[in-house]
Amino acid sequence: MTQTAASAAAASTVATSRCGRTDTGPAVIDAADNAALVVAAHALAAAERRRKEAAAALTEVEARAERIRGRTAALECERAAIIARRQRGQQEPDDGPRLALIAADLDGLAALQRDADAAVEAARRPAEDAARILATAHHVLRQEEDAAARAGLVAYAGRLDGLLLEAIAQLDALRERQPHRGIPAWGPSPPLWEALRRLRFQRGSA
Repeated sequence: MTQTAASAAAASTVATSRCGRTDTGPAVIDAADNAALVVAAHALAAAERRRKEAAAALTEVEARAERIRGRTAALECERAAIIARRQRGQQEPDDGPRLALIAADLDGLAALQRDADAAVEAARRPAEDAARILATAHHVLRQEEDAAARAGLVAYAGRLDGLLLEAIAQLDALRERQPHRGIPAWGPSPPLWEALRRLRFQRGSA
């Protein structure tokens, strides 16, 4: 993946982030303007690229090792069949040369298999490391998304707090001018009242 493609992937990650957004309310933070979130998205895109490259390299050497095992198994089956036939008294003139050739091929394949297995082991560690790095990058991005959403929602709630207090003050002023005041025209709904009481209890004297 080129640098441009990596940047595009990171930009896509940021663009699809739902930081501070709700299905019924306005966006409270622009993810693309959050530097930490952009950095985390770029890190995630790079980690995904490294994981794919390491996984592809591992798959390639595993396939080669498997092909060698398949060739070895085929030769061993052929040798076993020749030996079994000869034990039944069915001998062919070229059995000896063929068995010698199979033995030589198996020796060569054994060396190739050792090299292939070593290559698999060498490629497995980078693939595992890349997978762990990717998982960490996902976690970091989620943390940054949560932090961005929290900051945006706190600011949004603060604005609503001020608007609500202003509305209540104006309603109180209107009520004071009425000859028969009666009960206030508005009060928090039971769910809002309970949520505010819960927050006050949880925050204590904060």
